[in-house]
Amino acid sequence: MFGLFKKNNTSEMFKDGDWKVLQGDRDGNSIIGRSILILFGLIACLAAGAQESEFEFPAGTQITFLTQDATPGAWDHSGCCGYALEPLEEFVRDHHSGSFVQYDLGRLIRQGVPPYYVFNKRYCDPIGEVLGANLFVMTQVKLLNMGAPIDRWKFDVRAKAYSSISGRERPILEADSVSIEETQARVNQELNSLLQTLREVAETDG
Repeated sequence: MFGLFKKNNTSEMFKDGDWKVLQGDRDGNSIIGRSILILFGLIACLAAGAQESEFEFPAGTQITFLTQDATPGAWDHSGCCGYALEPLEEFVRDHHSGSFVQYDLGRLIRQGVPPYYVFNKRYCDPIGEVLGANLFVMTQVKLLNMGAPIDRWKFDVRAKAYSSISGRERPILEADSVSIEETQARVNQELNSLLQTLREVAETDG
């Protein structure tokens, strides 16, 4: 199984009644050594998966993602904000669907609850009343070089979280002169710590 016990002129698994450590293959690489590395990799993956599956938001948490494009002249103030934290939003939606509230612009318009693109906690409570949310992840981007080709655009990115239940607000990401792709890569790298911060913001003292 897995080629662990290959028998040739340089490896022998049984001798004089005792198991013998395999000596290696023609490339000089230890078969057992490489297999152990693979085993450790599998264990690490399983441990990471277990850690993600064990993560939970506090009971009653309903999280939505808000955006604001602060670029001068931005026509609708949504811009690339939604894409900046997309890996985090997708993780919450896919793995914690019971705590995820989809941002619904049409519903806010019908209920007459402007502004719709915000980066200020004072506007969160009215939005939360309409959408049924109590934990808000707000992202703001500002395009720095509008005249450049789109694939060279750079942004200042800010993100913060606010809970209308605990009253806590905390910055969760700051990045200057970065592309959206660079921001997404950082979000992926820091996903566990971002989730932990969101949980801490949502937790109540009681």
